[in-house]
Amino acid sequence: MLNGNASLYRYDWQREKFNKSYQAQSSATPDNTRQAEAYVQKYNQIQLNGTLTYTDTFAEKHNLEAMLGTEYFTYDQFDFEAKTQNSPTDDIPTLNAGSTRTYTSTTKTAYRILSGFGRINYNYDMRYLISFVARYDGISKLKDNRWGFFRCVCRLEYYGRKILERL
Repeated sequence: MLNGNASLYRYDWQREKFNKSYQAQSSATPDNTRQAEAYVQKYNQIQLNGTLTYTDTFAEKHNLEAMLGTEYFTYDQFDFEAKTQNSPTDDIPTLNAGSTRTYTSTTKTAYRILSGFGRINYNYDMRYLISFVARYDGISKLKDNRWGFFRCVCRLEYYGRKILERL
């Protein structure tokens, strides 16, 4: 059986502000600083995964399940903020009209994760179980040793039938 899944999360936000020229009652001259501000934040998050599973029973008591899968995850973020002042008029309420840049900042962040994984489960008569699991992961955030291999082996003997018969 083949299964797949995809998800997208997108965030897009922006704020703009412009202070028009004003004169306070207690002041003889107007305040003409006309401060303009803009802030933009965007990020995308995408996750894709797929699995392929094989299940079979043979000789009536031997059960086998094998699964292979992969996963891809990506995250991108962009932030921008700027402030200006001393626009010549109230009619142009944007950053480009300000004659004095008072603040500018940008940030860009991104990382990726790529994984491959697999599992083999075998049981005899639904009583004895052995499971092998392996996973190979890589992440772009790490400078060295970006890739890691992780494995596990589990064994289980099910005593449930004997215990339930005694009750």
